[in-house]
Amino acid sequence: MKIRIFLIIPLAILFACIQMSPIENLYYKRIKIKNYQIEWFFYSTLSNTSPDFLTISYGILQDTIYEGNKLHGVTVSDNEELILKFAGEPSRISNISLIEKKYNLKILLDTSSANIYIEKPRWYN
Repeated sequence: MKIRIFLIIPLAILFACIQMSPIENLYYKRIKIKNYQIEWFFYSTLSNTSPDFLTISYGILQDTIYEGNKLHGVTVSDNEELILKFAGEPSRISNISLIEKKYNLKILLDTSSANIYIEKPRWYN
């Protein structure tokens, strides 16, 4: 009886950790600006170190604007400019000027809240 319990418990833990379905995006926010779709998401709830992804898409075109952990806000200005708010200097950010040129979109980086703690928005799916 004890052997069965010792076999069942590790198997239960293993199956609980294995994701049976394909990885789905867990979205913080989706924004439409001009004819583009901006998506801010992450992949995992198992760890708080899972990086955020910010992508832009139009039809079959898709590019990653940012991948990292310092993003805490994505908004659109009245002039239809994309504003990215960071808690500190962003790292691993794609070449913004190429994306701006490719999509004819102005992207502003706001790092003014570098020294404050920012609570991430709750995600939805």
